[in-house]
Amino acid sequence: KSHFDYQSFSVTYGVFKWMNAGAEIGYFYNKTQILEPGQATDQISAHGLGDLAISLRFLPIKSLRRTSQFIVSGGVRIPVGAFDEQIDGVIVPVSLQPSSGALKINTSVYYSTRTANRKIFLNSFALYEYSNTIEKGYFIYQYGDFFQFSSGVQFNLNQHLSFFLNLKYELRGQDKRENEEIVQSSGSHLILINPQITYNFKHDWSIMVLSDLP
Repeated sequence: KSHFDYQSFSVTYGVFKWMNAGAEIGYFYNKTQILEPGQATDQISAHGLGDLAISLRFLPIKSLRRTSQFIVSGGVRIPVGAFDEQIDGVIVPVSLQPSSGALKINTSVYYSTRTANRKIFLNSFALYEYSNTIEKGYFIYQYGDFFQFSSGVQFNLNQHLSFFLNLKYELRGQDKRENEEIVQSSGSHLILINPQITYNFKHDWSIMVLSDLP
């Protein structure tokens, strides 16, 4: 069992009408794994700055009636945060480090269209991420490829309040150590339900509440 408390800051700049650039970085107040009873410690935790994400988003196609939208994105995640957190002189596991420690490259596509009911939108999203190999001293490690696909519906109750419900699938390949050794405990398949509520204030501010339910 694991949990974390995380806060992020992001900024987006419109370069052209059809392209914008964005950056995001966050901080883990704690990233914790609860251990099985009887082990030396009850839990392992770490905290610190996460990775810096930089992306470009393109809008290659947009219908004249503005009923649909197709967005292509590409970006990198740069490991600027902590990757050497320790407990009593022992480095915590890779999965609990605030930073991934690896440069990651990703690409994604997003499509949204409005139905005959002007308050309802259908959307889908797909993302692929590749991780470079971490080489720090004697430590050599590569995360498995990551793929995510989601599809869902958006209902706009009024100009301020919107409800979302998405079905999400995530596939994470197995990690590798030195000499292409497979980390047998790595890799996963997940199916998640992702409900979300968004409230839009004036002057382009908004607040959202969301959850990933396996």
